[in-house]
Amino acid sequence: MRLSFRMGPVLALVIGTGCFATRSDLMVVQHDLSVTRSEMLAADTARRQQLDRVIATMTTVQDTLRSMNQRFTRFQGDVRTDMKEYGEQLIRVQELLGVSQQQLQRLRAELESRSQLPAPLPPAGSAAVPAAGAGGAPAAGAPGPNQLFEIGRDQIQRGSPAAGRKALSDFLELYPTHDLAPDALFYLAETYAVERNEAAADSTWMQVYTKYPTSERAAEALYRHGLYLENSGRRREAKAVYERVVKEYSSKGAAQLARERLQTLP
Repeated sequence: MRLSFRMGPVLALVIGTGCFATRSDLMVVQHDLSVTRSEMLAADTARRQQLDRVIATMTTVQDTLRSMNQRFTRFQGDVRTDMKEYGEQLIRVQELLGVSQQQLQRLRAELESRSQLPAPLPPAGSAAVPAAGAGGAPAAGAPGPNQLFEIGRDQIQRGSPAAGRKALSDFLELYPTHDLAPDALFYLAETYAVERNEAAADSTWMQVYTKYPTSERAAEALYRHGLYLENSGRRREAKAVYERVVKEYSSKGAAQLARERLQTLP
């Protein structure tokens, strides 16, 4: 377009004079052509440089995206590793805490026995004093809640589940609101599990979950229910229970165990 404007007068002169163009007219045309060619070359050079900058920018962006993707992939791997290690550490801490709680419980039972009043001697020829007094309260000299709990757990560890169940049942009857009630009910389920009465054990574990849903034993009891369902071939129900453990007790050690079980189920 610019070339046409510049050569317009010259062409008009040439046409008007019947091709009698002078040497100066030809020089003007050549100059205009040279200028136009230079401008086009400069424009091409500018466009080429601009294109080179765009290509360089796109290359830099691609390199940045590639680097970010690599870092994100490493981050995902690190997070998975950290979560696994966190779960393992949480389980170990809870196991250690359980040991500490057992030691504390034994100390409470020992202090309870030392502070307990001796039972009165029965009259000559009468029967022994019962373990419970009027209204279900423990009679004087009868084991207190901590002692009953320890007796029940010790009997289980010694291989006498029936004796342990009797002590734990007495505990739950006399002290249903005691802070150890969830543990007592959980160990009561263990007595059935030792005897391989899985149905009774599962029913008792579900009582732990339904009666004491906020207790420390609730998550483990619900997880045991999932194991019972899985071992019974009811995998779909077991999967739903494991998912409930993860959802309701995500910070508990049982949740990590439930996640591992979920990975093995279809």
